[in-house]
Amino acid sequence: MKRFKTALFDFDGIIVDTEPIYDVFWNEAAVRYNLGINNLLT
Repeated sequence: MKRFKTALFDFDGIIVDTEPIYDVFWNEAAVRYNLGINNLLT
């Protein structure tokens, strides 16, 4: 039997909802680079 040394899990949307964090990041990036967009994702 083959043994694994590493496992990769994708928790996004299953255990942790990271979408609000992405919203904050992209909106702060829009402000930082003076894109003139108040809410980048809507």
